Amino acid sequence: MRCGPVRRAGRPRNGRPDGRVIAVATSNDRPNVGDATRLRDADRVRLFRAMWAYAGTSSLSGNSVMHEIDTSWNEFWTGNSVTRDIEVRDGKLVFTTMPRMSVQEGKSEVLTLVWEKMT
Repeated sequence: MRCGPVRRAGRPRNGRPDGRVIAVATSNDRPNVGDATRLRDADRVRLFRAMWAYAGTSSLSGNSVMHEIDTSWNEFWTGNSVTRDIEVRDGKLVFTTMPRMSVQEGKSEVLTLVWEKMT
């Protein structure tokens, strides 16, 4: 899923001092399917593949952050941990995932998430 620049105002990720974290990302080409009461299965698949979201707790260890996921949009991640390497590069916070199987595409992937403070 290629997200590109954030297209709407708001925070795609929110962390709290107590370690709780919420992460939501949507693709720039995520479809607006119109009337939700008339969704077809093909529409549901397109919507599912064009986002990810989870919430849980986070902890730091060196240059990595671990998220213990207690709820997720796909339920595959719920009850599991994910680790991301983190670094500051050119004033941006860069998260790199460990290799994993994509639930959207069904193949191995490594994702790079770049957070940039908008002024």
